Amino acid sequence: MNRPRTAPPAPATAGPPVVLLALVAGVLAAPLAGCRSPLDGPGGEPVARVMEAAIEREIREARADLEPRTTDYEPSRVEETLAERRDRLEELTPAGGPTGATVEPDTLGRDLLGGAQSVIDLDLETAVLRAVTSNLGVQRARLQPAIDAESVIDAEAVFDWLLFGEASVAETDRPAVVRTIAGTPITPAVNASRAYRFATGLDRRFDFGGALRLELGLDVNDNRTPGVETSPDPAYESRALLGFEQPLLRGFGRDVNRAEIRLARNQRIRSVSELEQSMLDVARQVEEAYYDLVLAWRRLEVSQWLVGVGVEVRDVLDQRRAFDARDAQFADAVARVEQRQADVLRARRAVQAASDRLKLLLNDAELTVGSTVLIQPTIELDASPFTFSYRDLVVEAVDRRPELRQALLLVDDAAINRQVADNGVLPRLDLSAQVSWRSLGDSWDESAESVLDDQFVEYLLGLRFEMPVGNRGPEAIARQARLIRAQALDRYREVVQLVVQDVKSALRDIETGYDLIQATRSFRVAQAENLRALLVEKETLAGLTPEFLNLEFQRQETLATARVQEFESAVRYRQAIAALARATGSSLDRYGIVFDAPGTEPGTGPMTTRDD
Repeated sequence: MNRPRTAPPAPATAGPPVVLLALVAGVLAAPLAGCRSPLDGPGGEPVARVMEAAIEREIREARADLEPRTTDYEPSRVEETLAERRDRLEELTPAGGPTGATVEPDTLGRDLLGGAQSVIDLDLETAVLRAVTSNLGVQRARLQPAIDAESVIDAEAVFDWLLFGEASVAETDRPAVVRTIAGTPITPAVNASRAYRFATGLDRRFDFGGALRLELGLDVNDNRTPGVETSPDPAYESRALLGFEQPLLRGFGRDVNRAEIRLARNQRIRSVSELEQSMLDVARQVEEAYYDLVLAWRRLEVSQWLVGVGVEVRDVLDQRRAFDARDAQFADAVARVEQRQADVLRARRAVQAASDRLKLLLNDAELTVGSTVLIQPTIELDASPFTFSYRDLVVEAVDRRPELRQALLLVDDAAINRQVADNGVLPRLDLSAQVSWRSLGDSWDESAESVLDDQFVEYLLGLRFEMPVGNRGPEAIARQARLIRAQALDRYREVVQLVVQDVKSALRDIETGYDLIQATRSFRVAQAENLRALLVEKETLAGLTPEFLNLEFQRQETLATARVQEFESAVRYRQAIAALARATGSSLDRYGIVFDAPGTEPGTGPMTTRDD
């Protein structure tokens, strides 16, 4: 007697078909009332409330921030005092033009092919767009939603119809015990036959836990025992079978049986969120690398300027060696110029390295990593004021950060696994029901025609109970699932705190960076005034002493240092703004890039609950 493949054997009991069909119908129509969303907590309390409380706890203070703020810039006393000489001080300041404009071709040296070093301009918007389109990390992440979508189909396919077929042949030729009456044999001493078995049909698992089998079969028995005749010979026995099995406790319900599908869908949504996170990360990395390249070019310009003005001082000392300059002073000037030449080489190498790092992020066909061309940024390091609302930025970050959606998916996964684990604690009680029709004939067509004539009908109805003594294993798994869910909730709270911290850190970096721009600008203006005052004295021949020229060397270097610090503060300010955009999840919006979430459908998000 064949049964569906998905359940253990059940004891056979006879009964009328009305009782059998009524019982099966009752199981199929069992209500699913009482099912709760996986996001419900103990006692039916939604876990969503726990998460809302975690968010409210972190943004409670931010709600008091009602008016937007703007970073303020007020000219320092030094700048106000020297305002009349501003143009002259700007002329003395190195690297005052567009990025890279003052770098001499000879300063860039030769490329790796031995030719003149070529340079290509690239603006920041184009760089970000190329990176989020072509970056290899983004391309890998872009494939993952499609991969996980196939996993969803694979999980859903468990409930597809299964077509099966089987065929076998059995050859029997064995000795047999001979029965006799008064010494006369009445049974043969050999039992020989050949039997063929054929079956085909459909199996189907249902998401409420049941399994159905429809089977058609044919058995052919060819008697080959010497001296024994059977009728019919060969015998053709056709059969039709309808079987159904249903777990009544453990394994019952849509939530349990569709758990793998729900987990696969969460993974697909997670991969989409990870794709968005990858694009946001790449956008920020490109911005940081781009501004690092800007700074590298500016340092190269400043280093080149130091060489130029240092050569002028060295030549003056060379001319005064016939008067009052000692050889040691001239040698010191020569050494300083050579040191500045070495600094130019280091700065040039820094430009090359920063350009290559940016190329690696872009993965652009026109700017490959193997190309020897140098990227020259076109952006200027202005210090525009930044207006922000702490409350709005925190709310935006909590609403948009993909890391929070990923943490929420972990909570949902843990809740789904807890439902399965709680169901696994129940004892196993399975219902088996089966009805079959049989017919015997001396040919296949005769047997098949009469199989459903209800002359030979068999019924089976059974229950199987199973429960481990002590039930320690399932209860341990259930306790583990509860702890994992609590762990996932703690992780969500932690991610909320990290998101808020990212916003605060970026805002503080912006404010500090803006203040540093003012401070370093004042420092640079003051150093430019020091150099200007020294150059005014230099116009009188009496001032051209070796000590004076050494002081000029020092003033040049302090001005160069101040200029580099000014550039650094402007770069860090811009990078802090980029970090804030990443902290709020709006890096792509700044460049008009719309994130298209592939592989998601309405109603399949992690916060979606189901009304049972």
